[in-house]
Amino acid sequence: MKNCPFCNQEVRETDKFCIHCKKPLLTFISQKEGSLNKSLQPYNYLQYEDEDQDEEFNISEIDSDVIDRKIRKISASLEAAQASGITTGDLLLKKASLYYQKRDLGTSAKIVELALNSFDSENDLMNVAICHNELGLIQEDIGIYDEAIYQFDRAIDILKNLGDSQKLIRTYNNIANIYHLIKDFEHSYEYYKKAIDLARKENLVMEEVKSSSNLVDVLFSFKNYDSIEKILDRNAFIFNQIGDINGTIITLIKYGKLNFHKGPNYFDKALKLFTDALDLVEKISERISIYSKSQLEWECYLYIGKVYYKRKNYEKAEINILRSLESLRTHEIEDSLNQALVLKLIGKIYSAKNNFIKAVEYFDLSSITYEKFGALYDKALVKILAAQDIMESNNDDSKALNYYEDALNIFQEQGYDKEVADTSQTLGDIYIKLNLEGIALEYFEKAKDTYQILKDKFNSQLVKEKIQSLKT
Repeated sequence: MKNCPFCNQEVRETDKFCIHCKKPLLTFISQKEGSLNKSLQPYNYLQYEDEDQDEEFNISEIDSDVIDRKIRKISASLEAAQASGITTGDLLLKKASLYYQKRDLGTSAKIVELALNSFDSENDLMNVAICHNELGLIQEDIGIYDEAIYQFDRAIDILKNLGDSQKLIRTYNNIANIYHLIKDFEHSYEYYKKAIDLARKENLVMEEVKSSSNLVDVLFSFKNYDSIEKILDRNAFIFNQIGDINGTIITLIKYGKLNFHKGPNYFDKALKLFTDALDLVEKISERISIYSKSQLEWECYLYIGKVYYKRKNYEKAEINILRSLESLRTHEIEDSLNQALVLKLIGKIYSAKNNFIKAVEYFDLSSITYEKFGALYDKALVKILAAQDIMESNNDDSKALNYYEDALNIFQEQGYDKEVADTSQTLGDIYIKLNLEGIALEYFEKAKDTYQILKDKFNSQLVKEKIQSLKT
């Protein structure tokens, strides 16, 4: 006898479904969906699996010469198919997959579009949906997030009508991932919840587990730690039962993040969890591509670096954050919001080490990357960090003013009143230092008016006193 992982009631070893809660049991799932156990891709990259795919097209293969040979073979097959009037959509998708493995994302996208046109001409709606999904994943990798959302939306509309629940669940996850990346947590939560609800309705247990694992990242944003722990406990049990090493690694990483967010008393436990995850990644490193390996590693190094930063061990923090950046750049061909975050953290480490010039260099790189993706609020925050370090490094007030004023303009355009008030007050203080009292007074007046709108009595009074001092 054993216990059902859902309701914890006793069930027989031979049962396919729990007689109490009616959900399918994992012994049955592992036989029926064994390919899922072999999946070594992080759940944030839920591409559709081709169960009939020849072993020759193994995603783990990254040898450029081998891939080029496969591309030539498929190209020859395509020419023969075209000459015979045979449909080419499937071959085009395989060819696109090989260019994706080479990280030639532009070429991969163009070939998927050709496949899309081929399937569309045949009214093959399932493959049309798959092409839209794949284009969404490629656009996500490139960093064109609005186009990725558009492609996933197209896939979702088609899949709803076709009734393929598994692919619909995975596409819900893909679009939720994008919304999470751009910090639209409400939409991200909405789509993860749709995925989970549909998976439960259809008794697709592993899809529910994967979707709930992704949902954890949104719950971190809401600081809903109790729900996170419940999800991770259940997922850990399931992954352990079916021997899914990839799922175990993902869960260890998220347990580590949970303990980091719970505070300094849990940092030692967090470090152990991240180290355990890295050890497991190393154990399977010969079975996965360097891209998959780096996808699993980057957050481990990031949070290990964050722990050491919090503990003021800046040398170890620097080593690990730089490793995180290296891992990101291995599997992300283009810049990304994740890279912008890591660049900012490297800047903060150099700032803490009083290496202000180097800190500003990294803050500038982070700011440029944030701007590229339209994350203007984050860009403004980094501008302020850079301005502070510029003043610390060489007391170049004019350069610092430019950074502060750039940030202020962004806050005003985006409607961040608290930041407008704080930055205006800081600018007023700097202009007083430069003996430009008239300009200082203008900024203080702006700060005072905004604090009053915010009903911030303390800062409003503080700025009033500064204004009074200037007028007397």
